[in-house]
Amino acid sequence: MSGPNPNRGGQTAAGRFFGWLLVVSGALITLVCGSCTLTLVSPSFSAARADQNTQLLAVIALFIGGIPTLAGLAMAATGALILRRGGHGSRHQAETFD
Repeated sequence: MSGPNPNRGGQTAAGRFFGWLLVVSGALITLVCGSCTLTLVSPSFSAARADQNTQLLAVIALFIGGIPTLAGLAMAATGALILRRGGHGSRHQAETFD
């Protein structure tokens, strides 16, 4: 008699852990960096405060805060892809020829 498979369709525990680690850390990076960037960029869209210094601050904030925000999105997407694929890479290709 065999019990339920703890690997959920061949997914390893390390793959699940690494996938969730990427999703959670990427989401936190995106949330923190994105909210800070949005806070610094939003005054530049206001008509009353749109002077040249505010626009320069917006460009600098987009450059400094935008790169980690995009990296956090990429991390979360990569973690979701790992979770969707099952936590292992080339095993599916090897099984097709067995």
